[in-house]
Amino acid sequence: MDYVIFAIIFFLVTNLLYGAFFLIAYRGISNLYEWISEEQIGIIFNIGMVVFFPLLGLSYHTATFLYEKFNWFFARLLVLFYLIIHIALILVMINVFGSL
Repeated sequence: MDYVIFAIIFFLVTNLLYGAFFLIAYRGISNLYEWISEEQIGIIFNIGMVVFFPLLGLSYHTATFLYEKFNWFFARLLVLFYLIIHIALILVMINVFGSL
């Protein structure tokens, strides 16, 4: 059970950090996920797409949706709200299931 909780917290922390980068510079950091998930030939790149999607994909698709739908100021406020939700979820997971 501890490994599952650790994996969920790790997932939330990586999305929190990647989302913080989106708060600072959307265009620069969005190219990172696109570069990682490019169409490449080879099993290693396909495995990389599967591994990096849960770690970075959630924040990427959320930020992309917000920046396309709203102006830059309101989108950054919503990304900040997204980060606050991540922090709250991390704290709840740590408090409910104990520190790792």
